[in-house]
Amino acid sequence: MKRQTGVVGATGFVGSAVMRALRNAGEDAISLVPRALVHDAECNAKAKAGLSDAPMNPIFRRLEFHDARTFEPAMYGLKRLFLMRPPAIGDVERQVFPLLDVAVKTGVERIAFLSVAGAETRAYLPHAKIEARLALLARRAALTRRRKRPQ
Repeated sequence: MKRQTGVVGATGFVGSAVMRALRNAGEDAISLVPRALVHDAECNAKAKAGLSDAPMNPIFRRLEFHDARTFEPAMYGLKRLFLMRPPAIGDVERQVFPLLDVAVKTGVERIAFLSVAGAETRAYLPHAKIEARLALLARRAALTRRRKRPQ
């Protein structure tokens, strides 16, 4: 069985590129998006019309940052997670930290986080807070983390 990778924001510009790269490498990539059925229909319609180069018929799982009940089902069976902070999420302690905790609890072994330039020197940025949380989780659990920042 292949390792499954969950991709937050898989229908967006960066997320769809990550999905394509994973699929081209033969990996099982799962889109973690809000309102999965709506996005599924929209994504497939855009791909069929040639308006998007997003992969057709990806596996979708519902993930709502404001609804912790969606975290465990979204993380089920995943070994890796690609995480971007959605722009609408400002309170990462309440909305992202619990997701990271559930990811580790359910067996996610590696988390790749797309951060921003300057997060290492600006502790007030939400991205810096997420990076710090990932470092803490890596010390507590068998978690590998990767951080990507623009150069």
